[in-house]
Amino acid sequence: MRPTIKEIVDGMSWVLDERVAPIIEDQWASSYLRSIKGLLSHISVRSELEADILWHDIADQRDLLDQVAKLHSQDSAWQSLIASTRDALEKQWFNSEKYRSVADMEAENLRYRELISELIVAIHDQPAGLNDSERNALHEMVLKYLRRQLARERPLYAEAFSGRPF
Repeated sequence: MRPTIKEIVDGMSWVLDERVAPIIEDQWASSYLRSIKGLLSHISVRSELEADILWHDIADQRDLLDQVAKLHSQDSAWQSLIASTRDALEKQWFNSEKYRSVADMEAENLRYRELISELIVAIHDQPAGLNDSERNALHEMVLKYLRRQLARERPLYAEAFSGRPF
């Protein structure tokens, strides 16, 4: 569809830069305008990258969570996390008969993020539930995942939120 979301948002941003910013004299109004510009820049980039970032993040999350699903532990907290992880990985998150929506991917991604958060807590708070080598390997996998996640999402924030804050 034309105009694209990016084109609409970039057009709004241009109007703010060229027509509104030159006539604003109040410092607070200028600060608000810069904040709005940062958000518009973020939306512009996100409109084009979000689906791809989510798709890759989900694949990466599933790889990590597959390792959790394969664990065996006698500890009840770990057993609960392992069972929840298996359930989430087995769930059908979208109708395969139609195009996968961003909302479908967001729901799956959010659930996996919740499980990864639980995994981080379990690694630190329930160390007796796994042997040292399993726990250390999981810890390293989580760190690597988080670094990849930050790299994937960097384009969404790097340019949009850099510059003068006020």
